[in-house]
Amino acid sequence: MARLPILVLAGLIGLAPALIAQNSIYGVRGIGFPGQPFSVRARALGGGWAPFDQFSPQNPAATASFTALSVSASYGLTTRNYSIDTTSVSGLVENRFPVAILGGNMGRTPLSFSISFSTYAERTYSLTTTGSGMVGGEIVQTQDRIASDGGIVDARGTVGWRVSPSLSLGGALHLINGSSRITAHREFIDTDLVAFDVDSDLSFSGIGASAGLIWRGSGGRIQFALAGRWDNRLQAEIDNTVQSEVDLPLAGTAGLSLAITSSLRWSTGATWRGWNVSTTTSSGATGADVQAFDTWNVGTGLEIGSFTARFPVRLGARYATLPFAVSAQPHELVLAAGTGSRFAAGRGTLNVTIERLMRDGAGARERGWHLTLGITVQP
Repeated sequence: MARLPILVLAGLIGLAPALIAQNSIYGVRGIGFPGQPFSVRARALGGGWAPFDQFSPQNPAATASFTALSVSASYGLTTRNYSIDTTSVSGLVENRFPVAILGGNMGRTPLSFSISFSTYAERTYSLTTTGSGMVGGEIVQTQDRIASDGGIVDARGTVGWRVSPSLSLGGALHLINGSSRITAHREFIDTDLVAFDVDSDLSFSGIGASAGLIWRGSGGRIQFALAGRWDNRLQAEIDNTVQSEVDLPLAGTAGLSLAITSSLRWSTGATWRGWNVSTTTSSGATGADVQAFDTWNVGTGLEIGSFTARFPVRLGARYATLPFAVSAQPHELVLAAGTGSRFAAGRGTLNVTIERLMRDGAGARERGWHLTLGITVQP
């Protein structure tokens, strides 16, 4: 990974700052907190259904399941609190629209398409620290605030092919882009010195490609999924001038789904992302190095009641390691539950999921709740 002093200027986490704004405390390093390309239904199942789900932009082969024009979008609300050493902050709130997707079939061919937008990384936070500096030969006390407002989005165009009733293939191209406004504010305590601000507008760009397959056996009672993804480098620009580049990870996903009965389905999935663990990103703010770790994301879930049932019960759990830290790799455990309901003669579906977030590591502890609402419509 290339050196990225601008992106990790907010590495003040090592100084136990107050995190004022919305994002996770684990999203202030590296390129931010990684997003999850999961639909609301897949979230309730711990992400275990995502490799098979056409409304989760993870496995391109799932796009082959679109047999009619469909559109789906979701909204997420997160509340959280965290603690670092003796510092504790609560009442943090975040609003996001994590996934939107449009898909359909291509006439009478065995091909389908989808266009989706999902969160690649979240980059919204505000950090406040106190310290000292030398001004005019004198040491003065200072208060610094570093804030970022923005994120990185994954725009995906996909084609899926129903090779046979038992096999689906798919391929996708990804455009990774976004922006983030960085603000650095310094105040001088107990002096007549005037406070000042420094603002920078960062824009991000990158490309990627992915491919996958889904195999179905025993009349669809057993499903197996594989997907792989390659992303190039993420460029950070200011005024159309490249400031830095980051190598984005390779990724591999596998999934297994079993229809135990007509009204009980178990699904599980795992994703590995190969961040370059041999390199670090230096933080000019603290002098500390930000380590990039390979990550695993493993989820499983049970759906009780068929997808067409009025109120199916969905239960899931997910464990993931996180990519950026100074020393020990942080991790998260997510417990989830959800349900859904159809309306408009089955042409519309409303899904809801509640998740309990538990994140630990790198000297911090974070707890939170995530509520996601999603609507799917077939015109």
